[in-house]
Amino acid sequence: MISVWEAGIDEREPRSLKKDQSCQVLILGGNLAGLFAALFCMEKGYQVIVIEEGVLEERALEISFFDKITNLKTWSYSIWYPWLTAKYGFKCSFKRMPAYYYCLSQKPTARMPKQPVFHPIRWMREVSQQVDVYEGVEIIKEKKKQLDTSRAVVHFEMLLDARKQPGEEKELWTAMEGVSLDQGIYLCMDGTADFLMWKEWLIMRDSYRFLFPKGQMAYRWEIDGKRKEGIYESMERARRLLKESGL
Repeated sequence: MISVWEAGIDEREPRSLKKDQSCQVLILGGNLAGLFAALFCMEKGYQVIVIEEGVLEERALEISFFDKITNLKTWSYSIWYPWLTAKYGFKCSFKRMPAYYYCLSQKPTARMPKQPVFHPIRWMREVSQQVDVYEGVEIIKEKKKQLDTSRAVVHFEMLLDARKQPGEEKELWTAMEGVSLDQGIYLCMDGTADFLMWKEWLIMRDSYRFLFPKGQMAYRWEIDGKRKEGIYESMERARRLLKESGL
């Protein structure tokens, strides 16, 4: 299966860990949360290394697309999207789109303008140009201030685990064509539906396909539904880690 995010993306050679390394902050997990935490720590002046057992493209497909500004907590990191994109010149199809809150039985009941949206694979690749991210690294054992891997040893002062333990639960996602909706993010008020109208595609969990019987499936892909972690949670852990470090 291929996702809409993989369409038109050039292949690349993942950066591998070839020799022993050392850093101040070691982050386990090259998912969106881990990369955001890495940028946060880097902005605070810490030397950061990210270790990912898979590849960034796999982690990008686990994103429930984009975090919406729904409360004061999410606001704290949602404003990072445009700030980081502008500062580092990330080429990730960044745009502002409205978010709609609605009931399944009604038309949109609320509209939040200018929500940040970006291409997840392109964003993660851009971040990996700023932070040392090593992929395809099997973690063998974590010791005090040392991580043994299948390739080399990484010495660290502080450790942040941004991973969720992989589980058996899988989610199937679909991108559909021929659906007429305004461009933006659609959130359901009486369920867990989460739709994104991106270019000509409506992207959503496959289980909600029945709501759009006239749509045509363009892409379908499977993700690990238990591996995601919220960006806010990871950044809060990074803040606590740096505050308690005393460095």
